[in-house]
Amino acid sequence: TLRKVFWIAGALGFVTLAAFGWVAVLKRQVTERTRDLEIQSHERQRAERRREIEQERARVAHDLHDDLGARLTEVNMLSSLVKSATTSIEEKNRYLDELSQTARGMVTSLDEIVWAVNPRNDTIASLASYFGSYAQRLLDLASMSCGLDVAEDLPDHPLDPRFRQELFLAFKEALTNVVRHAEATQVWLRISVQGDQLVVVVADNGNGLDSQVREAGADGIANMKERLKSLGGACEITSENRKGTTVRFQAPLPGRLL
Repeated sequence: TLRKVFWIAGALGFVTLAAFGWVAVLKRQVTERTRDLEIQSHERQRAERRREIEQERARVAHDLHDDLGARLTEVNMLSSLVKSATTSIEEKNRYLDELSQTARGMVTSLDEIVWAVNPRNDTIASLASYFGSYAQRLLDLASMSCGLDVAEDLPDHPLDPRFRQELFLAFKEALTNVVRHAEATQVWLRISVQGDQLVVVVADNGNGLDSQVREAGADGIANMKERLKSLGGACEITSENRKGTTVRFQAPLPGRLL
């Protein structure tokens, strides 16, 4: 009957309104929950960022303490020996030479640390420029020519301080091995980006890595590989006796800065 139809329509209308009300409540709850999750996510990101910054500050403090602290202790000891009345003139001259070398080493170490933490150097181009100038300066002192092959299409990708310092220390070790052991006359430095990987190659025309050189530079080689492993990359060394050595560093570009 018509009355039943009205009752059914009224019941359906009430159910529909209740459903819309329930949907509105659920929607509000979902919105509030989403907002809470976003706040929690931002808080976790801020906490992670603070943790990374604290780790970076601790790393810099560690470098300053271990490197410059040890050198300052050496400077203090040498200064005391020079001032000692029991030190001969020949010994004083030798201690003064050592003191001068230590001071130059401190300046170099401080320059390296400052370069690593300076945010203006957080680019691949800056890294390539610093590596090139360092290699030329060191190899000139060793009477070796240095050839540079830096890709012109280096992307404008940020590099965090830890990435730059770890890669630089491995690169520095490779050059040190060349100067000490290779007896080379020519060294080539190649820097490029292949996909999402930064590639740095140090190649020389020296004696190659025979068994004696491998034993003498075992710690340096292990350190280079460990540093690249910490960056998620790899250090590959290829060598032939009397035909030179090639050290290839490859590491994935970091996703973001600290």
